[in-house]
Amino acid sequence: MRRVGLLVFLMAMASVVFTGLASAQTSHFNNNSRGAFGVWDGTASYGALPYLYTQVNASQSARDGKSVHVSQTAYDFPVTRSVQIEGGGSTKAGDDVSLRIARNLSGAEVSGSDLPATRCVYVDQVETGCTDITIDVDVTWTGQGAIERYVQGGLGIHTNYLRRDAVASGSAAGQALPLSEFSYGGLFVSNFGF
Repeated sequence: MRRVGLLVFLMAMASVVFTGLASAQTSHFNNNSRGAFGVWDGTASYGALPYLYTQVNASQSARDGKSVHVSQTAYDFPVTRSVQIEGGGSTKAGDDVSLRIARNLSGAEVSGSDLPATRCVYVDQVETGCTDITIDVDVTWTGQGAIERYVQGGLGIHTNYLRRDAVASGSAAGQALPLSEFSYGGLFVSNFGF
């Protein structure tokens, strides 16, 4: 899974590079970023919707500031009803987001309050209505295992990507995200430029 993510990241960066190389102007681009992501698959406190799937992605870069995104779905099985929440915020947009990611990938913490989100209800996979809401998020990651390093260069392009598996727990959008329901996640530091 993480190799697929790295491949997608490198392909996206390559498209930026080759587009830039094709232009008549000489340009220089450098993007340094850090991030954390996690996925939980467990139980919800939505009453008749006992299952919960949650993704939390947090990132920080000099260009884009600090940001967090939450995607959460509560559902029954077989899936006849579900509630989906999408939302998050960034310091660039003026939202209340706090993010700390250790440079050595030992851990990370993200928190935010009153972040803009949308809550949609589905019955038999048909949307029955959406509401604008606000959500809070508070998640802590702990790095585990070895740090993987990917370095690539040539033609004036350089990529330096560090990644480490992590476990995480916390809460998002009013739902507990316990370690016992954590599926997978990780921490990364990326430097890409040309």
